[in-house]
Amino acid sequence: MTISRKVAIFCGCILLVLLVCPMVTAYDDRAVQYFNDGNNFVKLGQYSDAIASYDKATAIDPTYAEPWYNRGVALNALGQYSDAIASYDTAIAINPNAYEVWYNRGTAQLNLVRYSDALASFDQTVALNPNFAAAWYNRALALGYLGRNSDAVASCDKAIAINPNFAEAWNTRGVALGALGQYTDAVASYDKAIAINPNFAEAVNNRKIALEKQTQPTPLLYAPIGALILMTGIAVWSRRRTPLK
Repeated sequence: MTISRKVAIFCGCILLVLLVCPMVTAYDDRAVQYFNDGNNFVKLGQYSDAIASYDKATAIDPTYAEPWYNRGVALNALGQYSDAIASYDTAIAINPNAYEVWYNRGTAQLNLVRYSDALASFDQTVALNPNFAAAWYNRALALGYLGRNSDAVASCDKAIAINPNFAEAWNTRGVALGALGQYTDAVASYDKAIAINPNFAEAVNNRKIALEKQTQPTPLLYAPIGALILMTGIAVWSRRRTPLK
């Protein structure tokens, strides 16, 4: 299932907005200050400095889940996906009900081509928050990479039911339908994606491919005709080689 990895990365970053939200905690004031410093570094794109600040916060209080989570986000931004997952795992051990952490863990696993692990993370995300459209969408990506295209369509449908203007979900739905050979339905999904975002180049290209496949003859249908032509050719050639009597 060919889907732009850029889309997965984009959806994995949408929760960065949480970093600028004020945190209400009962943690050590020094740890909170280092946490806030880290958030400020993230806003400036200074991810290495952010990680150093989060490390100071967790050194003061290892049970402070938020710095572990945001540390994972900063590591993810640096492309250090394995380290990001380790940081998310620590945050989850402290607070297993934080659906945002499970979600970002899943996107990091997608980037590491760990599709089964990513699917498990997204399953946990939607179990905790069934109205999280991006999680249903990324779950569809994982399912598609695993070849479970019918399930990918169903997961896209969940995302679209929550957000009907989710162009990427419509596009991915089309890819999954195309993989199932349902090209007419795939074209309809691409049409939806393009209607939402007329500049969606991937959906435009996918639609073109689906239309081409839609008009191609079914090989099995034409196999008998091909065989008949081949047999006729062999018979004619045989006659040409038979000596005249």
